[in-house]
Amino acid sequence: MRWQEVSELQLRKNISFLLLTVLTLGFIPAQPLAVNPECTIGVAAGKATADGRPLIWKTRDYISSPDNEVKYNSSYNYKFISVNNAGGSYAWMGVNEKGYAIVNSMSSDLPDSVNDGGPSNGEIMRNCLGNCATVADFEAYLISTNSSGRDSKCNFGVIDSTGAAAIFETSGYQYWKFDANDTNLTKSGYVIRTNFSVTGGGTYSIERFNRSTDLIGDFYSGDSLTHRSLLRHQMRDFSDSQSDPLTIPYAGTWYPTYRYGYIDNYLSICRSTSVSAMVVQGVLPQGEPGYLSTMWTILGQPATSIAVPYWPVGSAPTVADGSSQAVLCDRSREIRAYLYDWSGYDNFIDTYKLLDGSGGGLWSITLPVEDLIMYNTDSLMSEWRTTFPSNSQMLAIETEYANLALSTLEEGLSYLAGLSTTSEPPIIASKIKLSPNYPNPFNAATVFPWQQLITARITINIYNISGQLVATAVDEILPPGSHSITWNSADQPSGVYLYHVTSETSMGENILHKTGKLTLIK
Repeated sequence: MRWQEVSELQLRKNISFLLLTVLTLGFIPAQPLAVNPECTIGVAAGKATADGRPLIWKTRDYISSPDNEVKYNSSYNYKFISVNNAGGSYAWMGVNEKGYAIVNSMSSDLPDSVNDGGPSNGEIMRNCLGNCATVADFEAYLISTNSSGRDSKCNFGVIDSTGAAAIFETSGYQYWKFDANDTNLTKSGYVIRTNFSVTGGGTYSIERFNRSTDLIGDFYSGDSLTHRSLLRHQMRDFSDSQSDPLTIPYAGTWYPTYRYGYIDNYLSICRSTSVSAMVVQGVLPQGEPGYLSTMWTILGQPATSIAVPYWPVGSAPTVADGSSQAVLCDRSREIRAYLYDWSGYDNFIDTYKLLDGSGGGLWSITLPVEDLIMYNTDSLMSEWRTTFPSNSQMLAIETEYANLALSTLEEGLSYLAGLSTTSEPPIIASKIKLSPNYPNPFNAATVFPWQQLITARITINIYNISGQLVATAVDEILPPGSHSITWNSADQPSGVYLYHVTSETSMGENILHKTGKLTLIK
């Protein structure tokens, strides 16, 4: 990037941090500001991927339409599969038998007015899946509708079997192309978007963009940009307002008075509002037919479900495409209810129910099965790319793995039903022992005593009742032994205060989180 672009991204991160600080401290409820279809997408040309095949991906964020399913459509020029709202006809991501795939993300900052009479986003994607064989065909469609107009302001990502990969920032009467194969645009060969456009210069969703940029950059530099790394790490990534990753389980409290182990993931790629996710692994330009493009799909919030492979050769299994909605998605939504169980805090997920730090948790059940599905499918694909399977063979694999995913989700659901809410930190045997502060109530100063068996960084922060940090009593790396620190409150008014104690080892292990109340009387 040019220096100006880097500076702008940092400015956006700073603005986002200030906004979330305000939200978290309670001045504004830490809840979604909107429920628009705000997604994270990307495309990668073959030169960027580990196996030379193009990739396209999307995490779909639209809490207003949580029931998603995989649909097969044979009524157009080209047969295709797509992720639709249950019972709906519009496509929100998909791939056709020619190897053409498409995704989108809303971007309301694009210039130019929207033509309310033209085709909308889901309609555009459905029609183009049915009638476009290449990225060039899609661009021709955009040219043909520039004059008549589109009811659209979004970023469209597209790949095809020729190796083309691009993102088109598209509004009512114009579009702007960002070609992943254009070395003047990107030497790396991939393009990422969330819910702002380069053309429009917006800032909304910059947190997810920055985090996605870091992740994809790491995959690319490590020659591991694959469908597996996207599904496992990018689409299940949790991060904060600074786009910094959060460890699962989260051994702490998001804010001193909040529940232990819960995080606000509204600004993460794996969002509280995410309802499905997809990665299409394309084909090599020579020798591989487009119908071997694999649409890896997670029905439901990505943290709660399992990726299953589908191909554009026939109807999806009934558990992924039911008469009214998909059972796979239903089970995922039931699991989601156990994870997001804090009433009034809809964006907070209990991370200890994902991984409990002792070998248990939902992911200890679901992710090994997903690994098995991926390993077996990758082995099959190596064979199929030379022997070319029948449609029935491919559909049989879809059904086998969709049913396996369903039974695993049901096992995970039973597991979660037997758990209690995480509200206190796990007991860690006496590495740090914090005694009650004294006196309390107090009129000038209070003492915090503790003992530690290991060298660790000890931090004690003091907050007023409005959630503002008023003092840091200590923030030091201290050796084993008995310690105490005195907080002198001479410059603070009478009232109730909160203290938050944390301790971290030299290896970054969080071993103590404690919150308590202080009463200052003058």
